[in-house]
Amino acid sequence: MPTGERVYFTLNATDVIHSFWVPALGGKIDTVPGIENTLWLHAEEPGTYMGKCAELCGPSHALMDFKLIALEREDYDQWVEDMVAKADVEQPEDSSVQQGYEVFQDNCISCHAVGGAGSASGPTLTNFNDRKTIAGYLDNTDEQLRDWIRNPDEFKQGNNMIPFPESEISDDEMDSLIAYLRSLDVREEADPE
Repeated sequence: MPTGERVYFTLNATDVIHSFWVPALGGKIDTVPGIENTLWLHAEEPGTYMGKCAELCGPSHALMDFKLIALEREDYDQWVEDMVAKADVEQPEDSSVQQGYEVFQDNCISCHAVGGAGSASGPTLTNFNDRKTIAGYLDNTDEQLRDWIRNPDEFKQGNNMIPFPESEISDDEMDSLIAYLRSLDVREEADPE
């Protein structure tokens, strides 16, 4: 979000009551299935602000953290421009990344979007490789990513991610899928936070 401006959030839930809260920026509001709530936040300084679900919402409630990154308007506008440019997804030229793209199209696109193509039911992965964590708390390493895709409930009970055992995605296909996901970045350098 840009600094020095009120940013309005439209919030809703699809499963249970959650509570959207960024303590350093104030304000907390519940998200209730079937009800749309709004909240505005204002960040005066650039930085990374940690957010939390403040409502006991299920077995992985303790893992429902997120971060809000506030940027100066010029940096924010550049980030938006980069994300929009990434929306024109081209098929990868590298053969391993190309195979990973195909694995993604066959298995992941029904829940995840990349560059505006795909479903919005799961997190958008356009800038996946810019992220420090997977599922909000796992280190974004190839090993953690592989384990998360294979068996997400082992790490975060009650999540909506479908497991992909080796019988569905072979180890070679998984290597290619990870190579493809590593190609999804917007910034030249990943966020140090």
